[in-house]
Amino acid sequence: MAAEAPLTGVSAIPPKGAWEFFVRAWRPAGSWVCVATLAVRGAVLPLLQHFAGRPVDAFDWMAATALVGALGFSALRSFDKTQGTA
Repeated sequence: MAAEAPLTGVSAIPPKGAWEFFVRAWRPAGSWVCVATLAVRGAVLPLLQHFAGRPVDAFDWMAATALVGALGFSALRSFDKTQGTA
């Protein structure tokens, strides 16, 4: 097995400016999008349909499974960062 080469060049340079904000903020933003989607689809829309007198649509479990999975990945990453293993 070959020894690992040291990091050189562009990959070792930390991002600056707006790109740095994007690198730090994309995971929390993705988590909040998942939370907002679950809240709207699971609570807000059924309540609005109920009060409007329309039949409430069935909850979309397929989308919920994907969203909860994405939230789980975000939570695991956050846990790794707090433990110092990331």
